[in-house]
Amino acid sequence: MNGQVLISAQRPKLASPATERRKYAKAAVVQGFLLALGLAIMAGLMWQIGPEKILVHLRPLGWTIGFSLLPYLLVLLLDSLGWRYAFERSIPPTLAGLTLIHIIGKAVNLITPLVPIGGEPLKAHLLSTRGVPLTEGLASVVISRTVATVAQGVFVTAVTAFTFFSLGIAVPLLKAVLGVVGVGLVLVGAFLLTQIRGLFAGILGITGWLRIKLSFLEDGARDLDRRISRYYLHQPRRLSLALTFHFLSWLAEGLEVYVLLALLDLPRSPALALALAAFSSTIRAASFAVPASLGVQEGGSIFLFVSFGLPPGAAMAFSILRRLREVAWSAVGLILLSWHAPGQRIPGFCAGAQNQN
Repeated sequence: MNGQVLISAQRPKLASPATERRKYAKAAVVQGFLLALGLAIMAGLMWQIGPEKILVHLRPLGWTIGFSLLPYLLVLLLDSLGWRYAFERSIPPTLAGLTLIHIIGKAVNLITPLVPIGGEPLKAHLLSTRGVPLTEGLASVVISRTVATVAQGVFVTAVTAFTFFSLGIAVPLLKAVLGVVGVGLVLVGAFLLTQIRGLFAGILGITGWLRIKLSFLEDGARDLDRRISRYYLHQPRRLSLALTFHFLSWLAEGLEVYVLLALLDLPRSPALALALAAFSSTIRAASFAVPASLGVQEGGSIFLFVSFGLPPGAAMAFSILRRLREVAWSAVGLILLSWHAPGQRIPGFCAGAQNQN
């Protein structure tokens, strides 16, 4: 059926618009509360440290602050390469086009209420408008997200072991990081096994047991499960390449951290940069429900900097630079999304976009 979701003639009665609006309103209230709490924590940390102790690190930057945005482009490119190999075949968009779609997805993830995954189905939709079957695109984003998480676990574990022997990481921090990584890998392993055995058909089975009729999605769910399972079981080369490029993207985050430390004229080394990148990613993963990890990421940065003998003011300046990068690249993603209107095409996205089966 060429990956398209078959819809039966008789659809179940869906929730009314009023009900949907109430659901979104509740999610918006929760997100607003968490956002306000994060802002309050961030403001409290800045007040406690003292604005002058933060600005002393930022004032000398001047126009060179623009360099803080560039290293993340390498992270995006490597992530997009990892995503490219999450397909069973070569797909129509160029790497540049796929990277632009990835930037859009990251931007939407940042503003998605509660769980930052809203950009993933959007990426599949954008691919479907240029010749990639919807279920194939959805399968790729599920696989890529899973493989990226596995790569993160490998990265954090390797860096933690390296840091323990080279920098003398404190035992409490070591236990905390390894605990989070251990729980994360168990959850990802269970999620991976569920994908191979039929994740989406299983979800529909649960909804059926709850008497929520979604039978019109069954064919598409089965096709999606087949694609995911077939990839894991029969594409070891592409899986290895996807894992490799996602792992390299995490290493590239270490490069970004090194550049930021250099811009702030702070003590730096490859080992320290990798440690900060790895442990910061663990903090972000653990605070996924907080919009953009606001406040939590800043508090975590201060804890990490102090643990490695760096001043809290430098940690806050470092966090501000990362926030500026986050805002700048999200703005790029939302601008690209605004271009994707009827009759418009994202530059470089559709080169050779023919439906290849």
